[in-house]
Amino acid sequence: RAWSACHYDDPLKGLIHDFKYKKMSSLSRDFTALIIDFMKKYKISGVISGFEAAGIMSTIYLLVKFYESGEFDIVNNYKAVVSENGNNIALNMMNEIFDIHDTQWRGIGLIKNSGLRIKNKYKKYNAADKFNISIKDIPDPKDCRCGEVLMAKATPKECLLFGKTCTPSNPVGPCMVSSEGTCAAFYKYDV
Repeated sequence: RAWSACHYDDPLKGLIHDFKYKKMSSLSRDFTALIIDFMKKYKISGVISGFEAAGIMSTIYLLVKFYESGEFDIVNNYKAVVSENGNNIALNMMNEIFDIHDTQWRGIGLIKNSGLRIKNKYKKYNAADKFNISIKDIPDPKDCRCGEVLMAKATPKECLLFGKTCTPSNPVGPCMVSSEGTCAAFYKYDV
């Protein structure tokens, strides 16, 4: 978490000022829990949750409780996998191997200090360099509102493409590509 505290504060701070619901609780899975220090700093309640049905249900209960009461708390509801101190071995390895740099995020745009790149001393292990792969910018699809969905400015159903030209079997935007994406979940569970 020490790694996350110093490296994720700047990019997330920029996003939170643009967020529709600044005090709304966030549902975090184990791999997004590294923003805990940021959430504490800006008083954003959150619950770290696993993937099991019982865990998800208790997580939703806690989120609604925090939202309704206005209470601030961050709860680890996935203690079987996520420790309170994080994985220090992994964090140290990340600090050793990666540098922080500005990154383009689909649907959102450039976020300063939000990406990782392999340090020069490990350049020989970088597949992009080794195989001469260039990552090109891919423009957001016309009429796709994924960026707004990611920023809580729109729901998937407010997107003109949702459920029509954009479905899990024919995803147009990044929120529909992954089964864990917001649009894919809305589609699957008919939210």
